[in-house]
Amino acid sequence: DVTDTIFVLASAQNYIPFEGIFQMVPNDGPYLICSDITLHDNGNNDGFADYGETVNMNIAFRNVGNQSAENVHAVITTEDPYVVIVDNALDIPMLATSDEQNYANAFIFYVQPNVPAYHVATFHITLNYNDETYEINKNVALHAPELSIGQFVVDDEQLGNGNHKLDLGEDAHLVLDLHNLGNGATKDGMVYLYSVDQRIKLFRYPQEVEPIVADGSKNVRFRVRVNSSVTAPTCAELRVRFKVGEYDVEKIIPVKIGNMSEDWESGDFTTFNWSN
Repeated sequence: DVTDTIFVLASAQNYIPFEGIFQMVPNDGPYLICSDITLHDNGNNDGFADYGETVNMNIAFRNVGNQSAENVHAVITTEDPYVVIVDNALDIPMLATSDEQNYANAFIFYVQPNVPAYHVATFHITLNYNDETYEINKNVALHAPELSIGQFVVDDEQLGNGNHKLDLGEDAHLVLDLHNLGNGATKDGMVYLYSVDQRIKLFRYPQEVEPIVADGSKNVRFRVRVNSSVTAPTCAELRVRFKVGEYDVEKIIPVKIGNMSEDWESGDFTTFNWSN
């Protein structure tokens, strides 16, 4: 009582092989298969099941049996923790043999706002008709962002000496890369910057981050100033937090202050304690 596809390969020496397929169906009675599923989301209308969205499932059934299916009652369930079923039932008075019908908004479900990116939910559709019960399992990809904090560069073209390094007593902009590695676009987010050791003074924080498409990036600019208490080259630490809804990621980034590499600008060996 299970429909399936049979792949056939016939070969013989010195002959071109024959390849073909045919569908195996029950030999008597009605038999419904789910021939198509499409989604209509009540969020950004991209046709995907995104985080925090209510999604209408359009479903098509085809009767591949040799008798009509009557008084069909369909119920959808799932054990997935990131999905909540809102409307779980569909009634079909009759589906004739070889007939295929599409049912708009057959089922409705809600995607939790903390679903991981690339998560796949399995739905179980139980069909009752002609005094028989059948079950169909269907997988639906759920879409969500995966936040990542990238590298930064120093932009001191306007505020400093333009060497793209954070020098003692200097003001500059830190340009920070933010990435969305997930399969769903972000909504509006926030990025926070904290000075761990107070060696760097921060301006204009936190900052808003516009939506980032799936597998996309944006950058944000923070104005910073090296505190006057820093009088020698050193390495400061900044903590970055990138938050979109219930998605949250943090990263500690080291920031070099002053000339911490030998560029011989002193003309001698006084910058570092060289030994022979």
